[in-house]
Amino acid sequence: CQIPGPPGTDWAGGCFPLLVDLGGYPTKPPDCHFPAREGPSLLQRPLTKSAKVLALPTAQRDCHGNGFMHNNVYPSGKVCLSTLTPVHESGWHPSFTVAEILLSVQRLLNDPNNDSPAQWLPYQLYKLARKEHDRRVCAQAARYTA
Repeated sequence: CQIPGPPGTDWAGGCFPLLVDLGGYPTKPPDCHFPAREGPSLLQRPLTKSAKVLALPTAQRDCHGNGFMHNNVYPSGKVCLSTLTPVHESGWHPSFTVAEILLSVQRLLNDPNNDSPAQWLPYQLYKLARKEHDRRVCAQAARYTA
């Protein structure tokens, strides 16, 4: 399916492919992944001067995974969202509809959970160099236009 970027945000205009595996649904939460996109990763771009304050650990700097830049998307592309986690106390419930799941993923784009970052660089940019983060989000949305 496609997740449109929330209107009025830096994600707007992007139409992000999402793979949803409903194998155990509704007993188990679906697995949601943003697939890899061809072309250079936005995570590999050089930092602007204002963002150079970030000291990138080698392991994080060299591990870009599938290239989808978001605090709550693992390098594999898997979405890190409490409602998709069966063991989380505010997690999965079989009453959740597919529409609710997709809306939760869409909301997560512009409203990340910084208590549970899945990628180091997007999280650090969001917290310490917000202009750089937002610039990369806009560039990512432009790469994913419908």
